[in-house]
Amino acid sequence: NKSFELLEPYEGKLSRTVLRGESSRKGADLLDINDALLKIGAMFRILRRKAGLTQRAVSKDTGFNIGHIEAGKKNINITTLEYLCNYYGLTLKEFFDDINL
Repeated sequence: NKSFELLEPYEGKLSRTVLRGESSRKGADLLDINDALLKIGAMFRILRRKAGLTQRAVSKDTGFNIGHIEAGKKNINITTLEYLCNYYGLTLKEFFDDINL
């Protein structure tokens, strides 16, 4: 039997599966990865448009297919997220403060 202790207050949602320390069942996660990717992509689209940039310009500057990221079609890792946040002048915290996941 595994025991978990939170080191600081957590106001997010955890599934019962996670709280019990069991392996997750397909579809049991509270956060749907596809929904998260769509929200992340939409935020990058907003940032790009506010900056007055085209997808082509951002792709050329960063080397990423920003069209796929904005459409939620690409599962991006934390390094890519941080790189794109820095490109738009944000920290990861600032980026996720504006996304309701």
